Amino acid sequence: MTTVPLIVKAEPVTRFDRREQRRRNPAVAVVYATSDGMVDIIGGGKPMTLTDQVAGRYSMRYEVDISDHHRTVELRTAPPPAKGGIYHFTTQLNIGFRVCDPGEVVRRHVKDGLQVVCDYLMYVLHEICPDFAIEEAKDAQDAVNARFRQGTTIDGYLDLYQCRARLGLDADATAYLKAKEQADRDLLVKAAEHRVSANTARQENEIDLIKQSGDLERRAREHDALTGRVLDAHGVLALHLEKNPHDTLNAVNVAAELETRQHAAIEAADQRHWEKFQFLADKNLVQAVDVAPIRDRLITGSAQVQASLPMGSASGWDEPLPHAGGTVPAGSVPGLIPIYVVIDGSCDAAAGTARVNAGLQSLYDAVAADADVARVVRLAVLTYSDRATVRMAMQAVRNGQRPPPMEPGTGPARLAVAFERLMDCIPDDAVALKKETSSLRRPQVLLLSGSQPSDDPRWRESYSELVDRDRQRYAPDVIACGIGAAAPRTMLSIATRPELAFVSLDNDIHTSVDRFWAFAQRRVIEYGRAILDGDQNATIVGPDGFRPAAELLASPAQGD
Repeated sequence: MTTVPLIVKAEPVTRFDRREQRRRNPAVAVVYATSDGMVDIIGGGKPMTLTDQVAGRYSMRYEVDISDHHRTVELRTAPPPAKGGIYHFTTQLNIGFRVCDPGEVVRRHVKDGLQVVCDYLMYVLHEICPDFAIEEAKDAQDAVNARFRQGTTIDGYLDLYQCRARLGLDADATAYLKAKEQADRDLLVKAAEHRVSANTARQENEIDLIKQSGDLERRAREHDALTGRVLDAHGVLALHLEKNPHDTLNAVNVAAELETRQHAAIEAADQRHWEKFQFLADKNLVQAVDVAPIRDRLITGSAQVQASLPMGSASGWDEPLPHAGGTVPAGSVPGLIPIYVVIDGSCDAAAGTARVNAGLQSLYDAVAADADVARVVRLAVLTYSDRATVRMAMQAVRNGQRPPPMEPGTGPARLAVAFERLMDCIPDDAVALKKETSSLRRPQVLLLSGSQPSDDPRWRESYSELVDRDRQRYAPDVIACGIGAAAPRTMLSIATRPELAFVSLDNDIHTSVDRFWAFAQRRVIEYGRAILDGDQNATIVGPDGFRPAAELLASPAQGD
């Protein structure tokens, strides 16, 4: 870095200065110093007069440069740090400065004005730049330029009237930002590739499902076609020729070999019967009455016995295998039914909280009182408002069970959180229940809503994912019952089938809640008994005082 000397000349004062010493350069201010260290500027920096020379007051004469200086400097030794102190900004400064107090320059004996300015700027930039991240170099540059837009005075003797900064990134910061940008681009590329791969996988799955459906339909048609046909050895050969008409020679050879083996088996059987007869005759164990049957048996041969054997049919191949040990355990059940009772616990539905608690207890008591139904039913209870809470985890119903009471709600009804919690619970519950039974029925959801959801349309996205049987292996059937402010169209959107959506016509919330619980008891017990009886298509009749939501929407008087 070059220097800018501010004291361009210093010399002792004589009694009679030379003429050139009394001349003044406009870019220079003359400063005099007495022998006791006092500094004096005569007439704004003019040389002293002849009278002053004769008086002999001053001992030293200094010429101070007061001209404008323009320089471009870089802070290489101590560049300003970015936020965090790991990386630094490269800094280039275009500066302009001048001396405003020559006497102070002499008094401080300042030799290099540029060093003074650079030290000051380095200090200021080290205060400003740490507030900005390395990605914010432009903002840091603007902050520095704003700081010196009006100029400033350094130590009272230097005017810094111009300072324009240009901040950049050092090599380490540049490498870091390049790596970060490359990582972001890689992430975008991988996300796009993932979407392509996911779509490809879904398309392949759809094709596989189509192929599988075709295979199952073909096998079903073959099974139906084979029903009633005799599938002995000749029947199987005939079936083979139907599928492979070009393989006649091989089929004939197989038939001939089969016939040869059958004749050999008949002859061997006849020989054994003859040997038995001879043995009995030698032992005098054959009576006259026994001779005729034995004679007929030897004459007709074993072919008669073979012809009399019953043939199996194709339908017999699909008979289920017996349980290990030959019998079915006495305690076995036809399957387990996971049922989720989901209750609106928002502030809008708080009026019916007491009836909800009583009805829930009555449901548990009713199921526990029916031992057969209790064997196949598993219950869980969830409430929702601005968040969803599992009040009772999925478990068997037992006598004396008391669900924890539901408190009056304080937040709005958010259906999305209820459906998301169901998506969390159902798969884990299904895995646990499959340890108890090999036949798990599709989960059932009984939902009671007393208000309109406040998170439309977000809840619809969560609901679509919950009931999508392509994405959710255990997607439930949902029965939706609305009371109070719950709209028929909303209930129709929640129910998995139109006939499973019901809305109360009674304005009394307490009565509507009681009727819902009566329906819940009836539905759970009837469905449990239907499964026990082998009937999987039990008809669903809505709660008393409720009407199907589809009918209400079809009626102009009801609307939404």
